[in-house]
Amino acid sequence: MADVPDHLPLFKWSAQHARATVIPFPYARRRDDLAYRIARRAADFRPHKGEEHIQRQLKLQFDTMKRRGIDDDRIRAEIRVLETMVRLEQAALQTHWGDAG
Repeated sequence: MADVPDHLPLFKWSAQHARATVIPFPYARRRDDLAYRIARRAADFRPHKGEEHIQRQLKLQFDTMKRRGIDDDRIRAEIRVLETMVRLEQAALQTHWGDAG
C-alpha cells in the first residue's frame, strides 16, 4: 500500500481510537417478542401484580446482561428501551381487548 496517501483519516485509523458498543445479537433480535411476552403475561395478573411481574422481568434482563459483561450505562439504556416497548405493548393489548369487548 505504498501508493496510499497517509494524510487521509481512514489510513490513520487505529484500534486504540475505536469505540463500539456491542449488544449480544440474540437480545437485540428478540427484544420485540420479549416485550410482547412480558406485557401479555402481566395482563394476566391484577394491576399491582402485573407491575411486579414487569419489574421482575426487567431486573432479570439487567442481571443477564450484567453477567455477559455489558457496561451498566448501556444496560440501563437498553432496559429503558425494553420498558418503553413493554408499555407500548400493554397499551396495544388494552386497545385490542377494549375493541373486542
